[in-house]
Amino acid sequence: MQIHTAIVKLIYRFNFCDRNPSWKPKRWFAGQTVLMLSMVTLALFWLSCSRSPEQRQVLARVGNRTITWKYLQRSFHLDPKWGKGLSRAQAYWNQLNYLIDQKLFAQQAQAERLNNDPELAARLSFIRDKELIKALYRKEVASRVKISEADYQQAYLKSKRRVKFRYVATGNPERAQQYFRLMSQLPLDKEISPLDSSDEISLTDYMSFGDMDEAIEAFVFDLKPGETHAPVRVADRYYVVQLVDGQVEKFLSRMELAEKKNRLRKVIFDRRARKIAHRYVAHLMAGKKVHLNGPIFKSVAVALSRQIKEKFAEPPSFPPAVNNQEIKEVRVALSDLRDSTLVRYRDGVVRVGEFLQWLQSIPPLMRPPVSRPVQLKNALGILVRNKYLLQQALRQHLDRVDSVRQEIQWQQDALLARAWLKKQQETLQVTPAEIEQFRQGDRFAVVKARFGERLDDELLRNILLDYKLSQLKIRSARELARQYSVQVDSLSFRQHIKKPEQILDYDPIPVVVREYFF
Repeated sequence: MQIHTAIVKLIYRFNFCDRNPSWKPKRWFAGQTVLMLSMVTLALFWLSCSRSPEQRQVLARVGNRTITWKYLQRSFHLDPKWGKGLSRAQAYWNQLNYLIDQKLFAQQAQAERLNNDPELAARLSFIRDKELIKALYRKEVASRVKISEADYQQAYLKSKRRVKFRYVATGNPERAQQYFRLMSQLPLDKEISPLDSSDEISLTDYMSFGDMDEAIEAFVFDLKPGETHAPVRVADRYYVVQLVDGQVEKFLSRMELAEKKNRLRKVIFDRRARKIAHRYVAHLMAGKKVHLNGPIFKSVAVALSRQIKEKFAEPPSFPPAVNNQEIKEVRVALSDLRDSTLVRYRDGVVRVGEFLQWLQSIPPLMRPPVSRPVQLKNALGILVRNKYLLQQALRQHLDRVDSVRQEIQWQQDALLARAWLKKQQETLQVTPAEIEQFRQGDRFAVVKARFGERLDDELLRNILLDYKLSQLKIRSARELARQYSVQVDSLSFRQHIKKPEQILDYDPIPVVVREYFF
């Protein structure tokens, strides 16, 4: 259901935020300030001078959950629940109250055993497994990447060089040699005709350090205009590169190096980490004897190619490689093969049903593409690899590390709270009589002016449902706060906020976040 929050606030004259500069901690509900000492204990449970830095990070305790300053800051910027016209303290207070409600709803979801639902349980397990594997990556890969000052300086010098080149990419090594001989004899002003429709021929813009694959970067800066390099393999394709033009910026500056350091670090880190990770995984998977079951793999690949469309879009669209409806259709198509073995490896098998369940458990924007056979093969490799990575993470007791446990709980709580609210939302209804009553009321004119001819009964129904849901959230938070102890350290909260009385003259900047895991 589309959320019309702004319209709901307008119709019912919500005033969630007291804009009085003399700010005091409070919760704002439906046009009035509600002081609920029975619900939320605003207490100074530690004197700041006698507490450890870790304790001072905790701003609130909700049942058996904690909300830290780090968590609040992340939520404030990535999932904002505030707007222009508030003081900075009010904006952060709104965000804190949003997180308190989320913790209440999440714990109630567990109390009602919603986490036992198979689909939700699979998604909760995915969050846990993902964060444990990421913790393993930080320990075994990221911590081993070393970058010296000399590395930065060398990268900075490379970044002063820019090249423009044309290239041919082909999956066939023999055709790559043909292109090399052809391009070595052709002047730059002569076009190249593809030898096969699957081959790619293109001309780049000017590129510099970090803009291209390291294998191409290793030689392209040393080419002369018109010179062609022998084929080089990048991933599953062979590239033939011919330099068109090269430029060198001679101005060097320590200040510029300092400004570029973050970008240079990212390029250097990613390249070195990729090599370390490759060696680690290769050693881990040695002797695991992973084999595809050919006939079953072919059947699954055909079903996936028929049901799943390849998707191409620029940010911020980020369409999922596989959506839920497509997975549902594939499950129907492969129902007879559900228990068939798709992959065998030394310590077990992956059946068709398990693979589809795994794909379903992954958040849509993180799912790997599987519409082509080579993509399916890669996805199956990821699934088996991750089983062994998870084993390593558990053997190293990374599930006992506080920061890892906290991150898992933050993400799982957000998912649980959404599931609980969805369940409550399903109980809400709007009758034709309520729609007609609203049409006869004074507030209808405001909504009519906003939506014009688009305002039909269905849209009105959604707006009224949104209002009912907002009221349900308020009532539920009030009731659950009696059940789960809620404590807020208002002194610590205040001390963390710089310029708390400053009025924000901007709305939150929309942020699209896409987590890459595979």
